[in-house]
Amino acid sequence: MSALGGTLRFDQFMQTALYGESGFYTTARPSGAGQRTGRAGTGERTGRAGRRGDFLTSPEVGPLFGTVVARALDAWWHELGEPDPFVVVDAGAGPGTLARSVLAARPACSEALRYVAVEVSADQRAAHPEGIESRAELPTEPFVGV
Repeated sequence: MSALGGTLRFDQFMQTALYGESGFYTTARPSGAGQRTGRAGTGERTGRAGRRGDFLTSPEVGPLFGTVVARALDAWWHELGEPDPFVVVDAGAGPGTLARSVLAARPACSEALRYVAVEVSADQRAAHPEGIESRAELPTEPFVGV
């Protein structure tokens, strides 16, 4: 913190806590006795969502959430005049569970859909399903969608 003038912005804190050298998503989880056993990318489990993970998010509960989101996407697509491409940006996409559920629900907007999953963690991005755009940063170019 000294290098930052004694202050640390919240976004800097979160970036370090989640993705820094000893971050939640970058440090392997304990194998026992509270000891961390390795680094991300070594095949050992890092912080993750899901029933067997460290926390549970709505998409991880089951496919119903993704089906509901798919129906909402169809409504928004129609309201926007059925643009092609219709861009959906999923920020903090994790391993792509929501994307999988949305695609499996086969929304009417599927042919026009450009699903962009944004996830900082390379390990999480590696799990993204085929058929979507996977990236580490939010798109900066203008788009029509949600």
